[in-house]
Amino acid sequence: MRKQLLVGLNMYGTIFDPTRRPLLGDEYIRLLEKYKPSLDWDVESEESFWGYEDEDTNEEGEVWYPTLYSIKYDSFELRELN
Repeated sequence: MRKQLLVGLNMYGTIFDPTRRPLLGDEYIRLLEKYKPSLDWDVESEESFWGYEDEDTNEEGEVWYPTLYSIKYDSFELRELN
């Protein structure tokens, strides 16, 4: 009997501002344009993220969004399961 694994890829990120909520691509692009961040890399989760502080409201937030590298890493991990 052949075993199969169904895999889904997130097509959204996560923003913590201060609550956690999903972040879709169009909002992600607007945030990138507004804050012009440099991306950090979390070694443990193999995911990119960046933080920001809104100068108008003094609120801080953190944005996590999949990158091509993190998707490639996840697919590599799945192949290792085979």
